Amino acid sequence: MIAPRMPRRSGVTLTELLVVIAIILLLSAAALPTAYVTFAERAVSEGASIVQANISMTRDRAAGTGQPQGVRFLPDPDLTDLTTGVVVSNRMVTLTTPPNYSEGLVVPVVEIFTPAVTGLPIEIRRLAVYGAKTDNDGIPSSPTAWHFNIRQGETIRIGGGGNEFTIAGPITVGPQAGNPERFINRTVNGQAAGNQVQALPISTDPSYEILHLVNGRDDSGNGYVDPHFDGIDNNGDGVIDPGYNGIDNGGIAGFVDDPAELLLGLPAVPPEYEEDDPILRAFLWARVNDAVGPGNIPLLTPLADPLGGTPFLITDFANVRRFRYVISRRPSAASDSREYTLPAGSVIDFTTLGLADPNIIPERSRVPIDPVTGIVDLMIYPNGQVVPSTPYGLRQSMTTGFPFYFLWIAAREDVHTPPPGATAAAQPLLPMPREVGLPGPPYLEGYRRMITISPNSGHSSVSEISYLDPSGPVTINTPYNEAALHQQTGR
Repeated sequence: MIAPRMPRRSGVTLTELLVVIAIILLLSAAALPTAYVTFAERAVSEGASIVQANISMTRDRAAGTGQPQGVRFLPDPDLTDLTTGVVVSNRMVTLTTPPNYSEGLVVPVVEIFTPAVTGLPIEIRRLAVYGAKTDNDGIPSSPTAWHFNIRQGETIRIGGGGNEFTIAGPITVGPQAGNPERFINRTVNGQAAGNQVQALPISTDPSYEILHLVNGRDDSGNGYVDPHFDGIDNNGDGVIDPGYNGIDNGGIAGFVDDPAELLLGLPAVPPEYEEDDPILRAFLWARVNDAVGPGNIPLLTPLADPLGGTPFLITDFANVRRFRYVISRRPSAASDSREYTLPAGSVIDFTTLGLADPNIIPERSRVPIDPVTGIVDLMIYPNGQVVPSTPYGLRQSMTTGFPFYFLWIAAREDVHTPPPGATAAAQPLLPMPREVGLPGPPYLEGYRRMITISPNSGHSSVSEISYLDPSGPVTINTPYNEAALHQQTGR
């Protein structure tokens, strides 16, 4: 009898399976660099598209609402290191302008004090307003409630007209201590004792809030408006705004932006300040050397004769006149603001912005930046005009170095630390592409995009950052010239 034929088994042997797996691994290994490059390029490209879309939406929102709208670029907490100069952003939030603030009444005062620092002017004047507890008839008024509510850089108009002043302080808790918005505050937090923290004219008086003001004028004729408050190192000492940077630079120990810093700068350098003359009729009263009466209540004298005039307590409503006021708020993140995040692997590189040497030309993004927090705010008005919103409350004018705003979108691995003590003579400070032929390594290896924003129309465009002729003269301005040409011509 013939034995039945056994059916042939389907499938593959272990050897065949291992051979197939080995082939797949080899092909995957060969394709991995190409796939990685593709993913990296896509992340940078998508990041640029997200940023451009947000700018376009902000412009449309401003035109539709008839109100200024803005975008805030927030630092990437993993990469940003302000001590080394590395500043990158990977998040954006919507900005809007809060309504005006006018709670309570104020007493405008010219504070006159004699500095303890030798070699400085004998008499320093500072404009201030105190929050009043009563109205002009002695009836209790609403609290002013400025503490951690009103911010440095916002503006105040007193008495329903006249000049507009910029709020400068006081600040004890600065941006580096958890107050990046620069809210007005003065004393050590007393919440543990059940007492509300106040902004005070003197540290022992818990009753009166105070705002320090600057007048927003070029009083000295040097071409700068309030140079102690404009975000520029005007005297070349390497310190930006020694009185308004939210840091205790050595005036009265333990106080940030205190009187000795507000108007005098650092004791070791020439004064960097302008005397803010009383230019409103509302400034009727003077307070000389922090004079106080019973109960540590501020003691005021007529401004016309501050040393010989009859002193009055600020509570003397029969003699000390109160005024209404209106504070115009700085833009802030909307309560319903959505946070937009760039794809993993892509960032907006702000490195070299805000370095100590004012002659350094930014080599990545070119926009106004807060050098203390690394935050960038851009406001777009209904007519399309793009205006930077700085903590100094100024609209930074466009210069020949900033005919456009530029945002440099790059891969995370292309973020590099500037050399310590970087100076303009050593530029470029950051890696350039290998093909440029400049000394290296490191080189700028990854993909990058440039977003160019017109300050006049708010129009934004995205272009590749390339170097058309590496063999010719290549400067750090080359990619920006190319990006501007791309927006103007579309090529």
